[in-house]
Amino acid sequence: LSLSLSLSLSLSLSLSLSYLYMRYILFDHLRYIKVVLKEAKELLEQGGTESAEQARSKLLDVSEASEYPIYHMMLAKIAKELNQKDAALAHLEKSLEFDKPSIQAILRVSESRIKDGNISEGYDLLMKGKALVLEEGSAKLGCRVGTLLIKAGYPDQAIEMLGQLQKFNPNDRELSYTLGLAYRQKGNTEQYEIEALKGIKNCEVKDTLKQRVQLAKHYMSANSYSKALTLLEPVKGLNDTEYSDEKIREIVTIMSSICLVEANSL
Repeated sequence: LSLSLSLSLSLSLSLSLSYLYMRYILFDHLRYIKVVLKEAKELLEQGGTESAEQARSKLLDVSEASEYPIYHMMLAKIAKELNQKDAALAHLEKSLEFDKPSIQAILRVSESRIKDGNISEGYDLLMKGKALVLEEGSAKLGCRVGTLLIKAGYPDQAIEMLGQLQKFNPNDRELSYTLGLAYRQKGNTEQYEIEALKGIKNCEVKDTLKQRVQLAKHYMSANSYSKALTLLEPVKGLNDTEYSDEKIREIVTIMSSICLVEANSL
């Protein structure tokens, strides 16, 4: 009995030590992968073709890292830096095979699918993106998913998602603007105007140039030149450094002139 007990304890201790050793090996392996990923990231941040090639070589030397989505995301960034668009897309697609795909990968791949006319597959990816966005409550990412849903012809899905996000981000300018675009695609111009104005209200003029021009164009198409002029007038008060794009200044000047002429002729 004593011998049997000794053998049992010995076996138990041996198994425990083996388990601890395996855990140590796994921990050490994961730590090594993290180090390689960190080094590759630092090389990529240096910029340039040579650094990107070195980063890729470093990653490819650790094929075990391919079990993690971040590995494929990193290779996609490297391929993008090297202007290898097809390779970048392929790596992003690979990263989507994992349980928790990156929202950035979902956005890039779904955009590619929609652009290529594969609307159904793009939509399926966007539904995954929608779920992730609502889970995180990110207004910024929600706008990107919403914009792609609008482009794919699914404004109702965009409205539902953006409406939920707006409850927690009531003052987000871009969120209101994107929600307005979804309503416009549905033909609900009244709600479009409400959301677009909401995105402009209480924001600095220089931060709402795109929204003002877009909404002013809408008013002009409806012959509401006075409303368009009301939106464009504050833009004239900006100085040179406050224009994000010189073309916007020219567009605003032309639109304002047209509105003045048309409004006075009514």
